[in-house]
Amino acid sequence: MECSKASDDDLDEMMTNELKEIDMEDTEEEEMPDIDSCDVGNSLAVVEYVDEIYSFYRRTEELSCVSPTYMAHQSDINEKMRGILIDWLIEVRIPF
Repeated sequence: MECSKASDDDLDEMMTNELKEIDMEDTEEEEMPDIDSCDVGNSLAVVEYVDEIYSFYRRTEELSCVSPTYMAHQSDINEKMRGILIDWLIEVRIPF
């Protein structure tokens, strides 16, 4: 899979666009690939609980979503600073 980097102008445009909420109930269910089949023999992967875990996440998704107006309430950082911070955190994370 090949990824392309967005330019600074593209990133600025994406950040200035209004956030659009997506109603998950209106989207069609797509057949998802079974990404857990290779971990069947790995007891740490808890493959037998994967369906229950995904079901839990779907049920509680609305409770854990960040408000679309989250950044408007931030006094310490702005959208661009947050983007830089997230990029830095991804770069310095410990690979596992």
